[in-house]
Formats: sequence, C-alpha cells, structure tokens
Amino acid sequence: MSITQSLTPAEVIANEANLIINGLGATSSSIDMAESALESLQAVAEQLAPDIARQLKLRLVALRNRIHVLQVRSA
Repeated sequence: MSITQSLTPAEVIANEANLIINGLGATSSSIDMAESALESLQAVAEQLAPDIARQLKLRLVALRNRIHVLQVRSA
C-alpha cells in the first residue's frame, strides 16, 4: 500500500524557493540565476499563494542587496 502526501501550492512553491536559496553560491552568475528563478516563482505565487509571494518579494530585495537570504516558510 502506498501512502501519498498531498502538498498545497504554497508548500510546493516554498520548497522550490528553498532549493534555489540553498543552492546559492558566491558568484554573481548564480545570484542572477537565483534571482530570475525566484521572480518566476513569485509570479506563480501571486496567483496561488499570496503569503508566499510576499515572502519571495522580501527575499528578492535581500538578494539584490547582497543580504543573507533566509528560507521561505509555508503556512
């Protein structure tokens, strides 16, 4: 018997954002790629998970200002 776990859109978006954040390196190219990916996730989150979209917006501001970026939390 298989037990499957259903994730909400907010959880999926937060998980993907955290994978991107965890993969950040010190190079500007990795930061640029992470910024682009987080912008895309933010656009999706604005429709499906507004709370996550707000968190992503803050993470993007921090990333652009070269401030340490924290994990995204799903509700």
